[in-house]
Amino acid sequence: MSNIAAESVGLPYPPTYLGRRERGVLTGLNYASGTSGLLEKTGKRYGKCLSLDHQVNLFNKTIEKELKGKFKTEKELSNYLAKSLLVIYMGNNDYLNYIDDSYNKSTGIPKDHQQFSDILLRRMHNEFQKLYSLGARKMAVFEIGPLGCTPTYIKNYGTGYGCVEDINRMVTYFNGKLKIMLRNLTSTLRGSSFVLNPAYSFTYDAIKNPTKYGFTDSTKPCCPTVGNTVLCAPFVPPCRDHQKHFFWDAVHPTEAANFQGSKHFKKSTFSSLHLV
Repeated sequence: MSNIAAESVGLPYPPTYLGRRERGVLTGLNYASGTSGLLEKTGKRYGKCLSLDHQVNLFNKTIEKELKGKFKTEKELSNYLAKSLLVIYMGNNDYLNYIDDSYNKSTGIPKDHQQFSDILLRRMHNEFQKLYSLGARKMAVFEIGPLGCTPTYIKNYGTGYGCVEDINRMVTYFNGKLKIMLRNLTSTLRGSSFVLNPAYSFTYDAIKNPTKYGFTDSTKPCCPTVGNTVLCAPFVPPCRDHQKHFFWDAVHPTEAANFQGSKHFKKSTFSSLHLV
């Protein structure tokens, strides 16, 4: 998604921080880590990954070890950081883990899901304040998507009538409080702009009205999955018409879906930050 979003506004692809060979950093870096989340434990079952706190620490390291040497004065560095855009897409994996561990078909929404949401929001609030203290001023934050509409949860917890709306209600509770938090941060942190990207509404609409976005299938994954796993089965060919599918596997969208999302991102987010 970060590459497609960059491409949509004419920027070069941001290289991954840990995998890059070149040393240039002025055109952006990608600190993302697969399966990671806001919480340290999120994604660890799949191997080593970097939580948002680790990613923020890498951002700080970039400033100290690389960026400072490229500017003559602290003011020039501060101006560069203030003009830079940070894109943060976190929380989906935290909720995926939470739902897998806690969701019960017979009782519906776990009683403590609001407490879990508040834990995530406090963690996110602290990290945003840390980024601000490092010099970041423009931050685009994605909502959590409608996880109840993903193939894995429709299969595991659905009733045969489309999206699992109990799960979606958990997500919308978080998104609603996230919107308020970002508004408060913008008003209290001088010179900051925290913009919420309405990823939930776009994704939900694309799944419910696929032809509107050029899709013919918005419920089944393009590649076969095995059992309760969410990733593609090894050595099994995916569908040929992947550009017509919204989901690549049981959770992740296809490149075509990401492209549609990037157009929505550019329209709703970049314009709000006066970047286009």
